[in-house]
Amino acid sequence: MSKSALSHAIEGLRTQVLNFCQSYLHNLPDAEEACQDTLFKAYQAYSRFEGKSSLKTWVMKIAANVCASFYRSNSKYRATFSDNSFQYADQIVEAVESPFEFNTLIKTLNHQEKNILQFHFVKGLPLSEIAKFLDINKSTVKMCYYRALNKFESNLLAA
Repeated sequence: MSKSALSHAIEGLRTQVLNFCQSYLHNLPDAEEACQDTLFKAYQAYSRFEGKSSLKTWVMKIAANVCASFYRSNSKYRATFSDNSFQYADQIVEAVESPFEFNTLIKTLNHQEKNILQFHFVKGLPLSEIAKFLDINKSTVKMCYYRALNKFESNLLAA
């Protein structure tokens, strides 16, 4: 693929990448920065693209990694994740009756479990797609998903 065609193809994914980054980071300026980083990295790394997946899937995997790195390196996300990321808590655990109780439960989860629940319940992604985005084994995603749900159940029964 020529550099011009590659640039055009990657740039054509900008809106989807930006939407993904914004849903992950919940902050437009940070999402725009992550989007730009993603497109730049995709363009730079294209020589390593093996074609095992579509260009879109490959670029979105880069976006997931960029957002995860941005999230890990920025303390404001760690501090506010439980407040912003699970807007639809009732979809996850209907038994949780108050936002305080839900936020308390969220704090029992590790970063990976929070990400998986967010992608599954808020974004509606199937576990196989989450595995691709996070670049981890599908069985690991399933294990983290069920472990997170078990933590919810254990904490609700203890309450």
